[in-house]
Amino acid sequence: MGNHFIAFLMVTALGVPADQLCGTLDPTNAQMRRAVREIEAAVQMHQELRIPWPNKITFPTVVHVPNPSVPDSKVTREIERVNKVFKPLGFQLELKGIRRYDTSDPLVQEYMRKCFSHWRVRRDFQRMASEDPRTTLNIYTCDPVPRENSVAMAYLPWDYPEGSFWHGITLADEQGWPYLEHELGHYLGLLHTFLGGCTDPNDWIVDTPAQRKPFLNTCPERRDSCKSKRTPGLDPVRNFMGYAGYRCVDHFTDDQQLAMLYSAMAYRPTIWALSQ
Repeated sequence: MGNHFIAFLMVTALGVPADQLCGTLDPTNAQMRRAVREIEAAVQMHQELRIPWPNKITFPTVVHVPNPSVPDSKVTREIERVNKVFKPLGFQLELKGIRRYDTSDPLVQEYMRKCFSHWRVRRDFQRMASEDPRTTLNIYTCDPVPRENSVAMAYLPWDYPEGSFWHGITLADEQGWPYLEHELGHYLGLLHTFLGGCTDPNDWIVDTPAQRKPFLNTCPERRDSCKSKRTPGLDPVRNFMGYAGYRCVDHFTDDQQLAMLYSAMAYRPTIWALSQ
């Protein structure tokens, strides 16, 4: 394992951002300690057994669309857009289906309105709708009310066992799609770049400089809000794991790419194996 990965593992997560554009919860220290052990063990096993790395990790993807006004063409277009970002990193979404639902079904109606605000509704819908999360990335769309709710979310890969219906990504029909790259980052183990502000350990990632606070849908240029940090540099405002807004963000870092690959190895082993 390289020095960057060792540094990536040797920290814990702190804090919850005030602005909840994304509904993904920050992990606890206990969760992070467990994740460190599990990722280290997976990497060591692959090295000892000389298990080859896939040329690319392919996620068969099903998009669940209860809203009949969302056309298939939009779904296809958004998947193609995201693949332009992730293919160079070694990942690919392979759209294998768009699932439609009976809008007269009370569960579907409730889910459409309460997908972010009521976890029991999200649980019931995903339990009913999800295709095997071991082999499939499930993306769920909805039309939340009120609009102040989060517009996107994903559970972190260590939150639930590989086959749990909880895994997947939830997006608001209109506002959520531009943040699919961000949520895929969470699905593959990345945290917000502003996590913890100017205090260690921030987001676990060595090459993302610390950032004092999120910038919600703004893109300040050349700001260094944590000048005394051990990880120097300008705030990573243009990173996909921030809140700067889809017109601003444009990249993941090298260490974020490595972190996503290691997380896929540890927590998405079936998809990893099928990608060989």
